[in-house]
Amino acid sequence: MKGKKIIVIVGFPSSGKSTYAKKLLSKYHKNGIILSRDITGGIITDILPKLKEILESKKKSTVIIDNTNITKDARKPFIELANNLNIAIEAHYIINTIEDSQIKTLHRMFERYKHIYI
Repeated sequence: MKGKKIIVIVGFPSSGKSTYAKKLLSKYHKNGIILSRDITGGIITDILPKLKEILESKKKSTVIIDNTNITKDARKPFIELANNLNIAIEAHYIINTIEDSQIKTLHRMFERYKHIYI
């Protein structure tokens, strides 16, 4: 599957992964797609069949996995699929502190609900 690629975004919740994924797609991978559990729901393994389907099709060349993916175990299914399909895989790390992510989460919560739920 020459020319196909998986990009796994790694970072804390509310670290800017979705914003980064959208910029990456619009600037460098216009023939790509973002797969995100924020949109699909479920667990990581729930998006694997969709990921495989996209990679085996001729429609999209790059799939960006927008999820926390913070541990090696969380990234392992994507690495295994890439290896099985002989597809390139990259990890892009969003670097910030857990405290920054917590503050961003609180800001989002207040913007959406006008209340901080603890």
